[in-house]
Formats: sequence, structure tokens, C-alpha cells
Amino acid sequence: MAAERLILCGGATGRPAAGGGRPVELHIYGPDPNVHFRLEEIRRAMWKPLDPVFRDLLEVAAYVLTADQAVTRAGGGRVDGAEIGAGWRRSLRFVIPVRQPDLWNSAPVRDALVAALSFACEDEFAFEFVAHRREPVFDGLLAYDSTPFDGEVEGVMCFSGGVDSLAGAVEEGVNAGRRVLLVHHRSSPKYAPRHAALVAALGRVVGRTAPLHVSAVVNKRKALGREFTQRSRSFLFTALGATFAGMIGLDRLRFYENGVTSLNLPPSGQVVGARASRTTHPRVLAGFAALLTALRGKRFVIENPFQTKTKTDVVEVLRDAGCAHLLALSTSCGRTWTRTQEHPHCGVCSQCVDRRFAVLAAGQAEHDPAGGYAVDLLTGERPAGEPRVMLAGYVDLADRVSRMGVGEFFRQFGEAARALRHLHPSAAAAGHQVFDLYRRHAAQVGGAITAAIRDHADALRRRHLPPTCLLRLVVDTGAGAEPEDREADAACPPASAQEGNYFLRRGTMWAVRFGKGQECLYPAERGFDLLRVLLAHPGRSFTASALDAECRQDAARGARAVAAEDAAGAGTGTGGDRGAEALDAEAVARLTRRLEEIRTARPQIEASREAGRLELLDELAEEERNIQTRLARDLRPGGRGRVLGDIRNQARNRVSNPLRRALKLIATYDPALAAHLKRPVLALGHQLCYSPVPETAWDFSG
Repeated sequence: MAAERLILCGGATGRPAAGGGRPVELHIYGPDPNVHFRLEEIRRAMWKPLDPVFRDLLEVAAYVLTADQAVTRAGGGRVDGAEIGAGWRRSLRFVIPVRQPDLWNSAPVRDALVAALSFACEDEFAFEFVAHRREPVFDGLLAYDSTPFDGEVEGVMCFSGGVDSLAGAVEEGVNAGRRVLLVHHRSSPKYAPRHAALVAALGRVVGRTAPLHVSAVVNKRKALGREFTQRSRSFLFTALGATFAGMIGLDRLRFYENGVTSLNLPPSGQVVGARASRTTHPRVLAGFAALLTALRGKRFVIENPFQTKTKTDVVEVLRDAGCAHLLALSTSCGRTWTRTQEHPHCGVCSQCVDRRFAVLAAGQAEHDPAGGYAVDLLTGERPAGEPRVMLAGYVDLADRVSRMGVGEFFRQFGEAARALRHLHPSAAAAGHQVFDLYRRHAAQVGGAITAAIRDHADALRRRHLPPTCLLRLVVDTGAGAEPEDREADAACPPASAQEGNYFLRRGTMWAVRFGKGQECLYPAERGFDLLRVLLAHPGRSFTASALDAECRQDAARGARAVAAEDAAGAGTGTGGDRGAEALDAEAVARLTRRLEEIRTARPQIEASREAGRLELLDELAEEERNIQTRLARDLRPGGRGRVLGDIRNQARNRVSNPLRRALKLIATYDPALAAHLKRPVLALGHQLCYSPVPETAWDFSG
């Protein structure tokens, strides 16, 4: 656990713990506020004063969200803007002035607050509530006992403007004929016009029971925006929604979030706390309901009617209600700082991937413009690092679940058990409900991929798509094969059951575990293929070209390795060939013959359409370019060759660069393994060798 950080709110004082650093000071009121939250705007909208309990609740939620963004996480890596790793969790101690300190310091209230936030944010929270020293004075307004919404609305729901909350509003207004109040939290005016256009379009569709809408602005000084996870945002949403519901006289609030996102099981241990957000997890919503019940002294309910639906099911709610055209106005992207008017969706964050898969699986792509995504889900070239890790993990999770029974599912994803008692009185019934949810999600993701492979078959065959796009990722690794083609894979024990160190290929991923750490998943990139060879041969020294050849196990790859070594100019790989002539008459003849072989083989491989052989086309094309470059550049007039020095460096770089990228990614998620692989354990030069001290055993057979 990281050192405790003290958060002083509203002029409160307190002594920070040793090693906790300078306190974070937050102010809503006063001459120089750094948290911008105008409670009087809510009072104006409702025409009546706020109950002191709700005023305190809103201020506490605003302070918690601001501190969540102001105190960075540690651990050496980022996922969708979130720091992850051993130090990902923080320890936050708040001192907050409130109007009713005795109530807030009571065990039922404080315990419920700490429990809900600790689970939602995966941080350690502590609160001390003190009396407000200066009560803020609002400008004079006529106050009424009722609100403009009394008798007008039958329910209150949180409305983010994403697909799920949009479908929730349609479910309420169109399908149930209920008029609801949509409560929105706006942190920036940047997308206010887009949100307003969505609300207006929704109103036109719903008609007589068109929803009403209120928006509260809560933001902070720019310097406080250092952490982007914002996992406490659902607490602010809850506080806003509960305040409006309470002022209208209602005792419940609804979130609309599909069950897969709500439970958000992590594809691997390395993304717990980042990809696996718990903002609407059943346990979190139950915790917030307990807090509100304790504060109000009477029962308050928070519901998620979409808990048993996948995101594809949610899109189908819009389709079946005749509202799919509203998709174009909704916004789901989690990387708010990267959005543009042209591309409101980045296309690489988990929210964008979820959304696009659901739209494709529901057959509604025409209503969700592909041009609105900066990176296309299926064919877009993905940046190295986290975007590829996240996408490969997403596909791998669906692929694994599609082959599991209910028992194996809960052995693999024990995290799911935390939700069961909040879903159904019977744990067995809740378990089958969760398993069915994920199986349907897996089938929908798999169906979308299969349809996309069929639609892009010609481009895949001709290798016209970027090597890092989703379809190439799936097809080149064989992960898109039908279940009957993967019987051996299905028979393998789950990686999480393995003991000790392992380095296992699993579909589109490498699954790696070192020491007593957690399993981490990495994309099936060349650097990990090379690293696996080094780990499998401890103490053996490889030249760059020899290591490259070792990765090519089958006969076809072995035949190309000799010519590739000539093309790379690596000779025997020993230090004695430095300065020798790279080409002689025999080498020229060998390379020329190899060019003819490549030009003959490529059409045959293209026609075969065998997933396991498609990746050879890239290798053949690269080899052909290398040979042509060598013949064109490395022959002097009269047929004399250039020296090997520069060419050997090129061979080294072709191997070392992908290895460095792999090691950098490992350092992001598994610092212990990264430290183990540092030089002199792994030397990246003309000679490459893995020589662990002490001796380290690896399992590659799982």
C-alpha cells in the first residue's frame, strides 16, 4: 500500500502521515476555489432549498472525485490513462467540513461510505468530518415547497450520453411509457452541444413521455487533473441522482449499464484496477444504496435494469424501439482528452471496443459511422503497447469463455463471485445468470469477428490490411478458427492453474507468469516469439540471424533461414566474419534462386487461405525486399561485395528492436520479470543470451 495522502477540504486542517507528502488542499468556496461546483445552480433548477444532508453529500462526492483525479497512482504502467502495478492502489485520508458532522461520523454512514468507495476505486479510504466554519450564503430567491418536476416525472436515472444510458432512456420513455428525469454530470463544455443534440433528438422520438433533463457542472482547476481513472465518478453521479430524487420525493435511482461492463471481469491479473472498472458493479451500487439509506434514515434503492444484458442486447433495445439512429449522437469514449469533433471516439479504449463490437454484432453499423472512430475496430492500425494488449485480451477473454463450462468459468474468474449475493437470493441461480451473460457476450463477439473475416476475406488473402489490425491479429494467429479446429487447445489446462514460471501461447496472446506474481497477457508480437526462444535455451548464445531462424520451426521456414542469413549478411554469426566480403558468386546465385522460389510460392500460399500459413506471406515479402536490397546495394561494380559490418548491425536491429519493445511492455506490467531479464541476463547485441542466475526453470508446454 502506498503512503497515506492527506486531503484537506474546505479549509480544514490536519497533520499528514509520515512519508505521505504534502497535503492536497481543495476548496469549493472562498476567494480562490479550485473545485468548481455551484450548488446554487441545483437550487435554482429545483426552486427549493437543498436539504443539508444532500448539500453535504454533493460536496463530499465533489471532493472525492477531485482528489481521485489529483492524486496519481503508481506502479510503472498505464491502462487507458490509468497507472497500474504493485503501487496502483492509493491510501487517501480526507478531512471534510459538513453541516451535520455527528451524522457523517456515525458508524453506519462512515462505514458504508468507506466500504463502497474502497471496492469501487480499489483504494484505501479514511474520513474525518468536522463542522462547517462558514456556511456559504446563496443569493436571495423565492423558495417553494415543491419542484418543477413534482408529479411530472416517475423516476430519476443517471444519464451519461453513452449507448447504455441512451437505451435506458428509450426503455423508460418508449417501451414503458414512463417520464423520467435524466441527471447528467458535465465536467467540460466541450461536448455540451453534442449532448444537447442527443437529448433533443431523444425527446422528439419519445414524444408525449419525453424525458426531462438537468445537468450539473462539476470540474476542477486544470493543475489538479493528474490522474484519469475517475473511478469515483459514479459516486458523484449517485449523489446528484439521489439529490434530485429526494427533492422530488422519490426513493430510488436507476443506472443503466450492461452486465458485462458492470461486472467487468479482468482478462488477466495485470489489468485489475484499470480495465476492470467497478463503477456500476452490483456491490458498489448496493454500497451506495446503504449509504443513502443511513443518511436519510429510510430505505433508498439503486437499480440497474440492464444487469442481465450484454452491450449487444442493449443496442438491440434501441433497434427494436426504432431508435437506432440515435446511436450516432451518443458518446462512449473513455479518453475524453483525445476526442475531436471529427472523431468523438478514439477507437482504442475499452469503451470504444465494447461499443463497436456491440454495434456490429447487432447489425447496426449503418447507424454508428465508422468515420467517427480515430482507429477502426476491425482494420485500423493499432499503436504498440496498451492498445494492442487490451484488444488482444478482450478477444482472448471471449474466446476462452466460449469454450468453458460454468465450473471452469468461476475457477478462472473468482472475481465474479463478489457480485452473486447482490444479483439473486440463490447463489446458484445468480452464478448461472452471470455465466449465461458472459457466454452470450462471447458468442456475440465471436460472431462479429467471423462475419468481419468473411467480409474482408479478399483483403486478408492479399495481405492488404495493416499487420496490427484486429483481423490480422486474429487470422494470423489462428484464433479465428472454429472450436472443432482447436480441440488440442481446449484440452490444455487453464493457464491460471499452472504453477511456477510459464510462457504459454494462448490464441492471440502470450500468457506469462514469473515468480510469485500474477499472470500477465501480452499480444502475439515478434518480440515475444524471440524471447520465448531465448528463455527455452538458457545459457545458449545466439547470433541475431540464428535467433531469428530458431523462431521458424517448420521445414519451409528452415529452408528460408539459410537464404535469409545470406540476405542479412550474418555469415556464421561469429566475431571472425566481421570485415569479410558479404557476397561472392555462390551467394549471389543462392539469393537469385531464392527470389525465384519466393515468387513461385507466394501465389500458392495466397490461394490456400490456410490461417496457419497466412503469416508466411509477410515473411516472404520481407525476405524478398531484403534480398533485392542486398543485391542492389551490396554489390560493387564487377560483382565484389561490401563488408559485413553494417549489414550485421541491420540483422542485430531486426531482432533486438522487437525484443526491446517486448521488454518495455513487460516492465509496464511485471517489474519483477523485467528486472530478472535485465543485462547481463539478457544482452541485446550481436550475440544474445539468456543466462539466469540463479538457474530459473520455465514451462512452455501448457
